[in-house]
Amino acid sequence: MDLFNRKTLAVPLQIHFFKRMYPLLNKGYSLPRALNITGWDQDLKPLTSQLLYHFEKGEPMEKAFAEARFSSLVISFLYFGKMRKDFPSLFHQCFQLLTITYQTKKKLAHTLRYPVILMLFLLLTFYFMKKSVIPSFQNLYEHEENKPWSLYIFQTIDYSISFFVLLSVIAGTTFFVYKLAAPRLKFETKMNVYRRIPFVLSIKTYIVSYQFAIHASSMLKAGFSLNQVLDILISQRNQQELSFSARTILESLSEGNTLGMAANETVLMRKEMVSIFHEANDNQALADELSLLAGMFLEQLQMKTEKTIQLIQPIFLIITAVVIISIYLSIMLPLYSWIETY
Repeated sequence: MDLFNRKTLAVPLQIHFFKRMYPLLNKGYSLPRALNITGWDQDLKPLTSQLLYHFEKGEPMEKAFAEARFSSLVISFLYFGKMRKDFPSLFHQCFQLLTITYQTKKKLAHTLRYPVILMLFLLLTFYFMKKSVIPSFQNLYEHEENKPWSLYIFQTIDYSISFFVLLSVIAGTTFFVYKLAAPRLKFETKMNVYRRIPFVLSIKTYIVSYQFAIHASSMLKAGFSLNQVLDILISQRNQQELSFSARTILESLSEGNTLGMAANETVLMRKEMVSIFHEANDNQALADELSLLAGMFLEQLQMKTEKTIQLIQPIFLIITAVVIISIYLSIMLPLYSWIETY
């Protein structure tokens, strides 16, 4: 079985682990000692024991955490962490990223819960009306030459909802199939998918730019040259988008282009990164500016995601309100017309 494709640990447990670990490492405890102390927490005891077992066997940090089924994002960070040996900040970054990811998913689930329930109730009500109530009105006006226009409202709603349900099923099936097939897809195929969906591409640029900025900054501060940093980013296999961006920059630099020009050629790099690469004078200045930029990217990504989530509920409620009012009118207007006639 592939090491990185196994089911990962529950995210709350991973967050709990890093929350316990990084203060201990920050106080100067060694990694094994911090794991032993963290193991005093019974919820984390099996996890720390497993990690200590792999460390005692002499396995690399990223492999030990992969065997313990941590997320691919964590494993990627740990791969770079062994280069710079700054475990406190490394574990704190993992804690921050996992926390933001988990909280965002919780907010999305909470935001979607009521609109989805309301929409399901509306669809059930509409189905009942379509099968029982509306046919009665249609029979009532079956022999009439001029049928009330409100009946056409219902037909329009019928076609619209049927189209919406069909589209939702297709979209859901496509997403499910893509998630299953994604680990086996060629990277070029994934890039084509990103390019065709602007929102996904925008999110990817934030993620890749953040990863590049935080890892490059840390390794430059540790004394690595820019070429060494790019080689290390390329060598990792867990984040294909990051490796692709680093390779694009390195190939462009080898052709004699400046760092800013090289960064501009990468599809998954934010324009702010390109600007910094144009202006940086030395590795130390570049490291400091990349560190600041990484924090800004993380905040912007969080704000962008939250704004998108906040728009979901009003849009669902507006659509639901329009459908309910239209259904009401399509039923009541023919009824009023019939009462006035008779």
